[in-house]
Amino acid sequence: MLRDILKQIDATDIRDLIVIAAFVGVLAIGAALGAGA
Repeated sequence: MLRDILKQIDATDIRDLIVIAAFVGVLAIGAALGAGA
């Protein structure tokens, strides 16, 4: 999944990559908290 995303992102789109990483991180944390609750 991540490899597919990286393949579609150029080196000039690092900002977009950071946004995607942050978004995925938030989803992961939310899922973890939801499962914990």
